[in-house]
Amino acid sequence: MNGEIRILLVEDSAGDARLFQEHLRDASDLHTSLLHVQTFSAASETLKQQEFDVVFLDLSLPDSTGLRTFERLRRVAPETPIILLTGRDDEEFAVKAVKRGAQDYLVKGQVDSTLLVRAMRYAIERQHLMVEMAKTRELEKHLAYHDSLTDLPNRQLFFDRLRQALANARRYNRQLAILFLDLDGFKEVNDTHGHTVGDALLKILASKLKSCIRESDTVARIGGDEFILFLNGIKRSEDAVTVAKKLIARLSEPVRLENLLLPVSTSIGISLYPQDGEDILTLVKRADAAMYQAKRKGNGSYQLFTRLFASDRAGCSGAGREVTIEQPTLYYQPQACIQSGRVVALDAVPMSSADQQNGSSGGEPRFLDETGRWLLTTIGSQSRSWCAAGLHPIPISVKLTLQEVENEDYLELLEQVSHQLGDGRELLRVALRESEVMQNIDLATTLLRSMKKRGVGISLDDFGAGYSSLSQLKRLPVDMLTVDATFVAGVPEDPDATAIVSAIVAMAHSLGIKVTAKGVSNPQQFQVLQSVRCDVLQG
Repeated sequence: MNGEIRILLVEDSAGDARLFQEHLRDASDLHTSLLHVQTFSAASETLKQQEFDVVFLDLSLPDSTGLRTFERLRRVAPETPIILLTGRDDEEFAVKAVKRGAQDYLVKGQVDSTLLVRAMRYAIERQHLMVEMAKTRELEKHLAYHDSLTDLPNRQLFFDRLRQALANARRYNRQLAILFLDLDGFKEVNDTHGHTVGDALLKILASKLKSCIRESDTVARIGGDEFILFLNGIKRSEDAVTVAKKLIARLSEPVRLENLLLPVSTSIGISLYPQDGEDILTLVKRADAAMYQAKRKGNGSYQLFTRLFASDRAGCSGAGREVTIEQPTLYYQPQACIQSGRVVALDAVPMSSADQQNGSSGGEPRFLDETGRWLLTTIGSQSRSWCAAGLHPIPISVKLTLQEVENEDYLELLEQVSHQLGDGRELLRVALRESEVMQNIDLATTLLRSMKKRGVGISLDDFGAGYSSLSQLKRLPVDMLTVDATFVAGVPEDPDATAIVSAIVAMAHSLGIKVTAKGVSNPQQFQVLQSVRCDVLQG
């Protein structure tokens, strides 16, 4: 621990304060500065005006007592570690305090300089780790839903928002427009000036697109030079045309990059709800078809969809570029028992051609119901083929979203496939992200119980990133946890990651839940996971 440690001592007893200062003086290897206040109100005001590395808080103050004192002070400085000081030697009370967020609990009269310094070091380091982990999780969450180059929403976030917008349009009898954009001549920019210039151009154009729409609308990058957006609550088709003209004008402005002046433009296809379709797949296809008609008119054009375009689009040379509605290829990744090495399950991972080209692991939840249904029926069909060939049934896991399994038709399909795999013996396992489940805990509990009744096994994916509490986990009928890959990646070099994985395994086993570690890539990780008695691994 380098530099000066700034300490705030909140203690109304002059004798206890003097003893605390003596313990600090005995710790000669520490460079500290101490500010001592005697009341809660003084501590609260001080923390609002100054920053401290650690607070030592007496729980018996003239103007505040008990755990409420800690909770009130924590609200004032949530990122400052607080160590409690009390004359109450009560282990149950200490555990309760730590569960509520206290970094440590010291009993007066049982503290020496060594214990004080150790508690202070650990508290500061733990708090720093928690803050960094929270920032990392926020960044991971952001990256999961945004394009890494332009920072626009990605396909997953776009279609999530579009589903909600379409549901509202149906409910309130409103119109909605989808605009499909393709940059004109972008390939030539990449070929002539290189991908670095191309990427810089995409960032600028993405910023321009975002500046042209309302907060209630969403624009996303869905391919190399393709963007898609929806307009909420339009009153007539002319409103969508007005926006399309605005976008064309804005994006037709030449872009200066260093010593280059790059001419750009875009072609836009427009489809309208409910005139051109009542579901996402149809609306996106028709906006895409209209975009190709716009391209035939020349660069910098827009086109509203008409039904005459549907057959034309089918024969268009660019048909294979419909990345949003592409049917993926299904791969099965083996999951092995960590003790015996025997394959005990398969993970069904859909991968699009784009996933395969960019090295993505695939497996993300589907954006269109049709693809999700295809995935489940393909798993059922494949399982029947294996059984017909004399192979024993094996559990197969598939990643879905709560929004998918909330649909009654989906639940019936899950039950059907579960019986195809093993007559309702939970050989079909649905994997749901822990973060999504914890954000919708009441809905998730109901849906998970419904799936269990239908013979479907349940797994929580990316566990450790969703802030689950033990009490929440006990409510859920879960069979398996999958440790967040970021923790597995840190094993064994990062002692904190190793400790977290060990804690997850111990907690899960205490509830009768098995644990899978994904992304195991070297013998050292395998040895650590085996030593902490992790159940299953997947490379």
